[in-house]
Amino acid sequence: MLSGIVTLSVLDRPESGLIGLKWSETRVMFSQEATETMTITESEEGRQYPTRAESHGSAYLTKVEVSEVSGSQTNPAIVVDAKPQSAFAWVVSLLMAPLITGSTTKALRQDLADIRRSVESGN
Repeated sequence: MLSGIVTLSVLDRPESGLIGLKWSETRVMFSQEATETMTITESEEGRQYPTRAESHGSAYLTKVEVSEVSGSQTNPAIVVDAKPQSAFAWVVSLLMAPLITGSTTKALRQDLADIRRSVESGN
């Protein structure tokens, strides 16, 4: 459903529910493909799920949430929190923040539009 994802591979599927679902997704960022491994850490089915990914010395916590506004209208939201895990990652994130924030915001806005379209169409 997310047009920004080039490839997606499920790596680990729990026997029931979403908690523990682990996948790898590839997107194009800065004209290069970047692959991240994500794991769902909690879940409220049909409403929200937080994920965790670790890459380039940082932990990325992402929460995807869809709430119903009225009838078939929805309000999707994505919140991302990056936590550097080393001094080097902290310095790089500080220097690159404006560039990373802009690209991430653009990608997340497209993801939200894709989620809204899918939920409202019943897919």
